[in-house]
Amino acid sequence: MATAQPQPPKGDQVFFSWQSFGLCYVIRLDRGKLLAATRDYPLPFPPGRIIRRSPDHWKAFWTEVAAAGGWDWKPKYDSGDVLDGGLWSLRLCHGGRFVRSQGCNDYPGGRGEEFDPGCSFDRVERALRKLADLPDEVEEA
Repeated sequence: MATAQPQPPKGDQVFFSWQSFGLCYVIRLDRGKLLAATRDYPLPFPPGRIIRRSPDHWKAFWTEVAAAGGWDWKPKYDSGDVLDGGLWSLRLCHGGRFVRSQGCNDYPGGRGEEFDPGCSFDRVERALRKLADLPDEVEEA
């Protein structure tokens, strides 16, 4: 018997977290406010700072997610052979499209625990950091 797919939530959603044994960060849209927080391991995260974005920023972000293939990610990426490293989680909803994905040392368009610049994961993650006004090399805020 086929399992029913989850119904996409109403309204736009953005959630991305990156956790490693160094720096961790989270980007989320909460009640219409885009928030970004960084910290050193361990968690929890501070509340985050509010990022104000124009409609053009949002349009560029959603366009890049689509161009990078972000809507086609599998639910789970897991290398299975490395217990430390990078853990990530993504949830996006926009324009009737919805994706929920997570990974442990494996990435969409990657090769196990490595991913090439320009692969799907790299492009979406860069678009998220740009939207949240986080630099390429994220530092603790």
